[in-house]
Amino acid sequence: SLTTGNPSASTATAPGPTLRALGFCGVDDSVAPELLAAISTRYPFIEWGILFRPEKGGQPRFPSEGWLQGLQDVNESKSLRLAGHLCSSSCEQVLRGDASFVAKIHRDLGINRVQINATKANNVQMAITPAVVSSVREVMAAVPAVEFILQRNEETRPLWEPLLEAGLPPNAALLFDDSVGTGVLAKAWPPPPEDGAVKFGYAGGLGPLNLREQLGRMVAVVTASSSPTKSAGEAKAFWVDMESSLRTALADGADSFDVGKCMACVRQALELPGLLSASAPAPASHQAMRTLYPPIEPLESGFLPVGDGHEIYYEVCGTAEGAPALFLHGGPGGGCSEDSRRFFDPAFYRIVCFDQRGCNRSRPNAADDWAASIKGNDTASLVQDCDLLRKHLKVKKWHLVLGGSWGSTLALAYAQAHPGFVGRLLLRGVFLFSPQEVDYLFQSGEAAAHHPEAWEGFETHIRDTCLGRRTQGGGGGGGGGG
Repeated sequence: SLTTGNPSASTATAPGPTLRALGFCGVDDSVAPELLAAISTRYPFIEWGILFRPEKGGQPRFPSEGWLQGLQDVNESKSLRLAGHLCSSSCEQVLRGDASFVAKIHRDLGINRVQINATKANNVQMAITPAVVSSVREVMAAVPAVEFILQRNEETRPLWEPLLEAGLPPNAALLFDDSVGTGVLAKAWPPPPEDGAVKFGYAGGLGPLNLREQLGRMVAVVTASSSPTKSAGEAKAFWVDMESSLRTALADGADSFDVGKCMACVRQALELPGLLSASAPAPASHQAMRTLYPPIEPLESGFLPVGDGHEIYYEVCGTAEGAPALFLHGGPGGGCSEDSRRFFDPAFYRIVCFDQRGCNRSRPNAADDWAASIKGNDTASLVQDCDLLRKHLKVKKWHLVLGGSWGSTLALAYAQAHPGFVGRLLLRGVFLFSPQEVDYLFQSGEAAAHHPEAWEGFETHIRDTCLGRRTQGGGGGGGGGG
């Protein structure tokens, strides 16, 4: 269990509902994009909502073009969770079947969810006809990487009901909001859609004064509606969204987006055990996580030719649209394993692991052809391989590069050579192969003094394998990864 750190805890009872995202809508020029990014780094389950209403750009709740450009610069790695709430002409564009604006904000800003606010309160005047419903379905199909949120209330019934009856597209979701975007608290939260595969969320009147209580009520409703016929995952996961309750009037009368109120909501959500354990684990200060993330299988894998006769094995795991993370294994001469994938939250990261030249599954392998495995196998070549893999996978910039031991050396070398392509470094067991470090570990006996029994086993292994092979003429050459 990621929440308790006790693997057996999850076997006692069936997993309860979880929160896909905690949505805070109405970010605007009163809050710096850099602050949003800093908060998201610590609480990746937060989704910042951006209201698009062109005629009000620059006013409270509606960011200006300059602010959006600043957000684009800050979110270059596309790691922030962002939702676009389409109002007025931005919404009507979708209703007419035009997907260009959605595609643009997805590409430029990294917005992966959009909410279709087809209500009069959001200045949408178009009548919802069967032709409009068909147009909306076409837009959803045109931008499959974006999740489209439909407000589910009486006013929007002509839109969501026929889509639901015909079968919602896989990238569609329902938001229960009986307040029609006016911020009025619901008297009761409706149960999830009967189709357990339909993603859903709740909104209306939520905020720092009531979130913990209302989340408890939502959990009770979702739990009571669960049945064996529903999907065990998506059917129990929901998100919440709020807007009006996050505003504060400053002394000069300015209407400001209040991150303090957002943090009050975060604390309340974290107080409910297990609610955030599936989609995005709480930070270390809120949990006792002492285990790796659960085992996962690759989304894709393959071999990439990198020159000098080498083909490196690579695999991609986690979330296809997640923040790109690169794992660099140790050695030189080690390799990646199934556990290498488990250092990262698979719901947040697009995890890339690869075996360095001559290692593990890469070809040629040192165990099969020593001479070929060390040809062109040096630090500069491995740095080049990291960037060839980045280009091959169409990664604009690594959100995170994690390296341990020799992997920390390679991570630093890569970041020095390509600083524009590395957002963050996470280094463990740092070893830089300086003469002093090599002497400490392998020659002076200082490291051996800490654990003499382990050193004796290591020394015996080297004597019986590597040195014995060289004596028998089994190959030669320098170090295999330099």
